[in-house]
Amino acid sequence: MYYDSLIQKSTNKVKVTWDIVKTLTDIVKTLTHTNHNAKKSITRDINNTEKTAEAFNQYLSTIAEQLIEESTKENSNKGIDS
Repeated sequence: MYYDSLIQKSTNKVKVTWDIVKTLTDIVKTLTHTNHNAKKSITRDINNTEKTAEAFNQYLSTIAEQLIEESTKENSNKGIDS
């Protein structure tokens, strides 16, 4: 709807249409490039087994405490004794 409005209000509809195409194409290229770099980084980290093990260890060693804290907060907000 936004782009339709730009085209309808313009005096040079062809130019505005091509500007929109260029803008959207540039956005897709940027997102694709960013996504590709993120995938490479994730793959590199996953292939590093020690780093992956450390990440899981960190998560698993803290998740129980976090869940208990969240549950306690929710229960206190509801007026429930833990």
